[in-house]
Amino acid sequence: MNIVNGGVHADNPVDSRIHDPAHGRAPLRRGAALGSEIFHALKAQLKSAGHNTNVGDEGGLRANLRSAEECLSFIMQASSASA
Repeated sequence: MNIVNGGVHADNPVDSRIHDPAHGRAPLRRGAALGSEIFHALKAQLKSAGHNTNVGDEGGLRANLRSAEECLSFIMQASSASA
């Protein structure tokens, strides 16, 4: 599950695509549900912070974040909110 677009094809400085942070935390069915919950919590947090929340062609959010660290910080907050 691609949740944030990044890498060489993206127009932001995020080094790579960010994939499902729920991977390995639960059985497949629950992991998919957690991934979805994290995605939607992340989208809401990004929107609240004034970031773009459009979705790219592979399903990841196209937020214009300043760095991979900023991206991971948002994801950790979304993950904590979804746990």
